[in-house]
Amino acid sequence: MNTTTRLVLAAISAFSLAFTVSAFAADLDTMMKKTDTAKGHVESIKKEGGEGKQNVKDLKTQETMKNAGQMKDDGKKLKDVVTGK
Repeated sequence: MNTTTRLVLAAISAFSLAFTVSAFAADLDTMMKKTDTAKGHVESIKKEGGEGKQNVKDLKTQETMKNAGQMKDDGKKLKDVVTGK
């Protein structure tokens, strides 16, 4: 092979290598962005789950207090019936 052919082949090889590396870097960047987006979604879901759990606890507490109030009222009514008031 003569020198010109070697230089052309070296240039083609360098171009191909650079193109492959840049395509891989773009794919890697896209994958990293998707990973970050997925992590954000997971954190959001965890946060919403925690808020939902707290809401359930609050509702249970409110329901328990309501039931206790009703039981107290029922107790007063029973006492009034027994004592004849």
